[in-house]
Amino acid sequence: NDLTINTNHSLLQGDMKFHLNNGSWADFADKVKWEMKMQQGSQISGYDLSYFMTDWDNYTPINISGEMTGPLNDFTLNNFLIRSQDVNLNTKKLRINGVIDKKFFVESKNVSADFTYKALKASLPNFISSKLGNIADDFGRMKYNGSVRVNPKQIFASGEVITGIGQAKMKDFNLVDYSTKRPKYRGYVDVKDLNVTALTKNKQVGLISGKFNV
Repeated sequence: NDLTINTNHSLLQGDMKFHLNNGSWADFADKVKWEMKMQQGSQISGYDLSYFMTDWDNYTPINISGEMTGPLNDFTLNNFLIRSQDVNLNTKKLRINGVIDKKFFVESKNVSADFTYKALKASLPNFISSKLGNIADDFGRMKYNGSVRVNPKQIFASGEVITGIGQAKMKDFNLVDYSTKRPKYRGYVDVKDLNVTALTKNKQVGLISGKFNV
């Protein structure tokens, strides 16, 4: 309780409990469960994360606060706030699974995010950012409220998004192969003043508004 961990790169303040694996630290990433409550002002650096996840090659500091439960390879964040440069994420409950196995899965029924896609990738390790592709690089700042599920091949979302190239309401929106040059989608999208030129690089199209259900 009332823990303070201060390294050259990180500052963690709050309460922490480890549930060992039959009294052992063995198989730390999958079998040792955390109970962590971080106060506002806490900051974790990828430099220190790399001790636990050796492939974590991004040392950008991340401001965090909230509760974390579960092992490193399958944990849940509750009432959590994450800030990193131009990335702000607030969620009542978000599950992150398989990061260490490089088969990441992220899911939340209630998330609020304010970020640019380039900044999001810049804050992540290469084994994740390399799979995100460039699909939203030209969207500018994005503000999203709703639910989301993300894995290396698919993004599933229902919510509202405001971007630098237009606005959209989405329901059961399923984006597949988003890291490739030809992503595919299905679901319902209601767009307003969407700048198609930014997506197609074709200046003859301009803005469109409408409802699409595929």
